[in-house]
Amino acid sequence: MKRNYFFILTTVFFCLFSCKNREEIKPSADFVPFVSAYTGGVISSQSAIRVQLTQDLPAVELHAEVKDKLFEFSPSLKGKTHWISNNCIEFVPDSGELKQGTVYHAGFKIGKVISMDEKLEIFPFSFRVIPQDYSVEIDDYSVSASNNQVVKISGKIKFSDVARSDDVKKMISLNEKGKSSYAVTIAQEGNASIFPFSVDNITREKTDKEFVLQFSGKYVSSAKNLKETIIIPGMDKFRVLSVKTIEEPENGIRILFSEPLSETQDIRGLIDIPGVSDYVYQISGNKVTLFFEKKELKEIELNISEYIKSFEDKPL
Repeated sequence: MKRNYFFILTTVFFCLFSCKNREEIKPSADFVPFVSAYTGGVISSQSAIRVQLTQDLPAVELHAEVKDKLFEFSPSLKGKTHWISNNCIEFVPDSGELKQGTVYHAGFKIGKVISMDEKLEIFPFSFRVIPQDYSVEIDDYSVSASNNQVVKISGKIKFSDVARSDDVKKMISLNEKGKSSYAVTIAQEGNASIFPFSVDNITREKTDKEFVLQFSGKYVSSAKNLKETIIIPGMDKFRVLSVKTIEEPENGIRILFSEPLSETQDIRGLIDIPGVSDYVYQISGNKVTLFFEKKELKEIELNISEYIKSFEDKPL
């Protein structure tokens, strides 16, 4: 168990769904002259299932729903079939039909669209829907000089497959021992598998305070549960919480302190990086970011002077 400045990560348990060991189908080489591509391997739960033929079928009606049942699936799937080109047919499962972690056996009734030997009238194949897994990054601790009695914690949840924001919100809870829970705000980036989250207005006390941040996978079709113990630094001391290298927007180092820093002090000479002759720094609340040329440095030593002061002139 690795303890960082304000959380402890514990993996409670993780497993895949029971369908994971189901045998996958490899189509016979006899289909090579007729089928050039098909959906196989590991796919997203939002994927469509396609079969592409080696020959064009000029009589098909593009993008119109095909009424004939040309696909069969085990486990069964509901959805619609249409031709997206003269040689490629697509089955689009209804929303929520593809279950994460499940192996599906499929059969395309190729004999209904082209003349085939009786033994080759159904093209068998299989695919696996990616199991839902996730990881959690808690990457920020913010406190302002205008109100240093409350803090904000933020991070990201990264999923192996897409997830719904409503479900993600249900899976997270932050509780102070013996007291009511805090509201967790969920946002969504352009990628439906990455969800930033934040918890605002967490009250501070004189000494460190412990919270429990829990993630319940059942709401996102995952058997993985996580628990993080978050330590909110007390107001009795001014100290360094974490140091992290960054690469965007520029190469550098981000230092988190327990209190906002005095913005009137010049930190040059108070923060030293041996091997780096010059750097540009930025102070934002309790964060200091140093930007510099990385060059050939493989290891970075950082010296922080005890004379750095908080906005209330507390020494480090």
